[in-house]
Amino acid sequence: MKVKIVFAALGLLLLASTCLAYDKPTAYIRNCTFHKCGYMKVGQAIDEAFERPSWSSGRASDGQLIVNVEGVVTWEGKRYNVLMQFAPTSKGFNTNGIAFNGRDMGKDFTGRFITALCK
Repeated sequence: MKVKIVFAALGLLLLASTCLAYDKPTAYIRNCTFHKCGYMKVGQAIDEAFERPSWSSGRASDGQLIVNVEGVVTWEGKRYNVLMQFAPTSKGFNTNGIAFNGRDMGKDFTGRFITALCK
């Protein structure tokens, strides 16, 4: 009986650690800071603003490494499905864009949105 409990506990621990682990590009972006946020890390800002953020990384069609985060955000009283895309660089990252409900919001909005994430 004790053996089953130990295996069950180990299985849950393994599952939990796997779910919380991020790949290298995602961990890199999460640990960078937004210039507008001072010392607030990207991961912290996203985790506080997005409901259930989901992170993924891969390559764009041009081969560029990208990191995406998707989740629900309440903006100006309305809920939106939001996608943010980042590109890691040797000195930090670029924010490639933000889409609300599948619609690209443009560079001007991206700056406003990042400023709002810092609050």
